[in-house]
Amino acid sequence: MEFRQLTYFLAAAHTQNFRRAAVFLPSLLASFCRQYPAIHLIVSVAHSDEVINLVERGEVDLGFIYDPDVRSEVVSMKELFRQPLHLLTRLDHSLARLEVGERTLARIVEEPLILFGEGARLRKVLNRLLLQRGLAVQPVIEIGSLEGLKELVKQGCGVTLLPPALLWQTEQSNGLALLPLADVSETFLFALIHRRIGMISPPAYRFIQVTTEILATVVKRFSL
Repeated sequence: MEFRQLTYFLAAAHTQNFRRAAVFLPSLLASFCRQYPAIHLIVSVAHSDEVINLVERGEVDLGFIYDPDVRSEVVSMKELFRQPLHLLTRLDHSLARLEVGERTLARIVEEPLILFGEGARLRKVLNRLLLQRGLAVQPVIEIGSLEGLKELVKQGCGVTLLPPALLWQTEQSNGLALLPLADVSETFLFALIHRRIGMISPPAYRFIQVTTEILATVVKRFSL
């Protein structure tokens, strides 16, 4: 079958860099391009709520979103996977030596925290979780860059909380440890969305198929 060009494909991130959208996306896009080299992908980045608006308006074919707090009657959402937040710290930090049962959210917020800014979706998720537990925090550093956040953790400036899908597996053996929490069972959604109205374009349909086929393997590789 001859495919028309896929006008836009949009990957949502908490900040403004495609590399930060999620570490599985480069592998996913690479697999798709190898299978369908004639399809032209144009990738943009926005916050999850903005992605929903773009899909609603038909400005993009597909969107990746993270734990949206907006639900739309115009958009159909396909859940890809869910992950809990994990602690990201230096390998030699005292928190890394605790038993899992001792690594509670209340214990972690006693440490200097490095977090994304208030506008980031991950920060909103964390604020909501802390509010539910009656915990108040004041981060020592707020930053809009995932790379910068991880480097600050590596330099010993503090710790942070991330879903595993935002961390390369190789970084977990490069001075950083990504560790589960004892009392955080909530999982947060990664999903693919498209418009309910009208036909899905052939390239978009193929992309959904490829995503479904390979994502479980890729996510497992980048998770604990």
